[in-house]
This record gives sequence, structure tokens and C-alpha cells, in this order.
Amino acid sequence: KEPLSIPTVKDRITQTAIKIIIEPIFESSFEPNSFGFRPNKSAHDAVDEVVKYLNYGCENVIDADITACF
Repeated sequence: KEPLSIPTVKDRITQTAIKIIIEPIFESSFEPNSFGFRPNKSAHDAVDEVVKYLNYGCENVIDADITACF
């Protein structure tokens, strides 16, 4: 088992190329109210979404685990 190390430039280029190719494919199938590790989405967007629903009159939040985002 190899130890973890800092990626080489070649590794980073490969990772970025794969990300550029597959991100649009998977992004189109995600729910619009999913905020984890997505482009142009943040923990602040998740909080804003919860506040929006509370302002619409929703009184319960089932799950809004955003602690790992900070």
C-alpha cells in the first residue's frame, strides 16, 4: 500500500481533465437542493435554502447537516 503524497503536476492535470469531462454529466442529475461539493454551491447557499423554507411557513427541518462544511 502506497503512502499518501502530494500529487504530481501530471496527476493534477489528469484529475482536472477527468473532472472537466465527468462533472457536467453527473451535475445534470443532481437535485437542485443538493449543496455538498458542487460547483457554484456553498454552505451559505444551504443555509439560505433552509431559511427560505422556514420563511415559507415550513416548521420542521428533517436534516441540514452542514457542520462539516465549516
